[in-house]
Amino acid sequence: MHDTFTMEAFELLGIAHPEEVSRKQVRSAYAKRLKQIDPAEDPQGFQALRHALETALAFVDGERTVPATPHDGPQPLVDPADGRKPRQETDRQVAPAPAEPIISAAELGLAELQCLRLGDNTVSTITRLLNDTAFDDLEMNKQLERELVLFLDRRLVMKKGGIPSFTNDITPGLMKAMAARFDWLTDYRGIEKNAGRPELVSMAISFLIGAEQTRQQHQREAMALWDWIMGIAIFVGIPLGVAAQFLEKDSIWQLLAGGAAGVSFLVIMFVLMRR
Repeated sequence: MHDTFTMEAFELLGIAHPEEVSRKQVRSAYAKRLKQIDPAEDPQGFQALRHALETALAFVDGERTVPATPHDGPQPLVDPADGRKPRQETDRQVAPAPAEPIISAAELGLAELQCLRLGDNTVSTITRLLNDTAFDDLEMNKQLERELVLFLDRRLVMKKGGIPSFTNDITPGLMKAMAARFDWLTDYRGIEKNAGRPELVSMAISFLIGAEQTRQQHQREAMALWDWIMGIAIFVGIPLGVAAQFLEKDSIWQLLAGGAAGVSFLVIMFVLMRR
C-alpha cells in the first residue's frame, strides 16, 4: 500500500498506476504538467510539482521515504536530559553535501521533446535543445539524436504520389540544422538504429532539404537575372541621361534619350525593390 504523500504526488503528475511506471514515464508526465504552470506566477504550484517529481522518482527507484518538502525546515535538537525540551545548538554543525539533482537539464529537455504535439512551438523547442550545452556530452548527444529520430518518425506523412515528408511544423531550416548536427545526409546509422521506418525517414529528410536547396538555387538564378537586367539599365540609362543634357532642347533625339534614361531608372528601382 502506498502512503498518502506518494499517492498525492502521482495524482499531481497525472499517473494513475504508480506501480507500473518507469522513470522515463515519470519525467514525461512531469514535462506535461510543467507546461501548464508558470513558475513566476505560481511558485508554490511549481514547488509542489517539483516535490511530486522527486517523490515519484524516489518511489520508482525503490526508495519509499518521501523527500522533504520545500516548506520543511531544520528540526530542533532535543536535549538528552529532557526529551521534551529543545536545546539550543551550540556546536558548529557540518553542512551536508548538496544532493545531486533528481533530474538533469538534459533529461528534462528530452522529456519535453517526447511530449511535443502538433501545434506546439516545435522550431524554438528543438532549436533550443540543439544549442543546449547539456548535450555536448557524447552519450547525451546520442540520446538527443535518438529522441529526434523518434520524433521525426512520429511526424512522418505521405504526400501525393507516395512521397514521404513531414508535418508542417518541421521546417526546412530546422531539418537542415538537425541533419548538419548528426550528419544525417551521409551517415544513416542513427536513423537506421532508432527509426521505426528508417527508409522513409531518410527519404523525407533528403527530399525536404533537397527541395529547400532547389528553391534557394532558383532564387539565386532569378536574382542573377535581375542583376543582369539592372546592369544593362545602368549601362544604357546613365549615358543616355547625360547625352540628353547636351542635345538640342525639345528635339526628337533629346526626347528619345531622356525617355530611355527614365525607363532605365524605373527598371533599376524595380530591381532594387525586389531585393
